[in-house]
Amino acid sequence: MTNQKFNNRELLQVQKQLIEKKQSDLNDKLEVITRMERLYNIEGISEEELNDFAFIMLDLFRREKSQIQIWEEHFTDDKEIMKQINLLHDPVYKEKMDREIWYLIQAIRNAIHYNDATSRKKVQEILYEMNNLFPASRNFLNLVDDEHFLAKYNHEFTNYFPENIASYIYKELKTYYDDNDNNE
Repeated sequence: MTNQKFNNRELLQVQKQLIEKKQSDLNDKLEVITRMERLYNIEGISEEELNDFAFIMLDLFRREKSQIQIWEEHFTDDKEIMKQINLLHDPVYKEKMDREIWYLIQAIRNAIHYNDATSRKKVQEILYEMNNLFPASRNFLNLVDDEHFLAKYNHEFTNYFPENIASYIYKELKTYYDDNDNNE
């Protein structure tokens, strides 16, 4: 700024833009904290269990805004998927999805630990619920196999799941959708 000649009005505009950006960043951080607080307040969720995965949940929430923007750009021509993506901006909808994601992580953790049919069935039930809330999730799963998409956006979609949980999520989602295709 010192190398350029700005008049007072231009300086005010630059300062205003910087403050608005900072304010937006702070609002995003406040939303992440609020969403995490809501999880801690859900009855039946153990604080100790949530503490084990707090970093993962915070990372998911933190990355969500940029991921949604990427999906909006990628699926811009698909009106049906865009309607579902727009749901991701609704705070009530986010709250439902946050709860389901938490239940999914817990169910996967149990399925890996117990490795029994009951635990795996619980994972499938939660995936069914999540698919009802967000049917476009299949389209997002297909992006995992899209080398061009991954090469361009891998840095935005690399979450901090323990490898066994990440592998299990992918495997279960793939199985869920393959089974649904076969049933149709």
